[in-house]
Amino acid sequence: MNTKLTRWILGGVAVVAVGAIAVGALFNLQRQTVLSQVQVYQDSIALGKNDPSNLTAIDRRSGQEIYYRVTLQNAPIDKKLSLRCDWIDPRGTLARQNRWQTQRIDREVWPTYCRYPSNNAMMTGRWQVRMFLGDRLLDDATFTVK
Repeated sequence: MNTKLTRWILGGVAVVAVGAIAVGALFNLQRQTVLSQVQVYQDSIALGKNDPSNLTAIDRRSGQEIYYRVTLQNAPIDKKLSLRCDWIDPRGTLARQNRWQTQRIDREVWPTYCRYPSNNAMMTGRWQVRMFLGDRLLDDATFTVK
């Protein structure tokens, strides 16, 4: 094959490869920028999905699930978010982890929640729950289990 033609072909392949990498990097940067704008508007600890209270203490004998409800603002319209909650017991140990993907978001202010089953075996003391978007901590809350 002609050396000049080979150089043109290799040059064209290199240009296409560099262009594809640049487009991918730009797309990733745009996605990260959108996700970095997601913030927490409000949060609460409650004993039910629709419970309006914001508890600081919970009786483990209640047998109800503990809900960590968080309302996000600047949620990206028409996207799904991958969220995680870490439930940290009084010893500082990860007691439970929830992972989920939201439904397709249709408004900038978006409610979501994670939950933990309360029972008599639950350790008493100060607990913490942390909500993450990917690896970024969005918010956390503490509560006492009696």
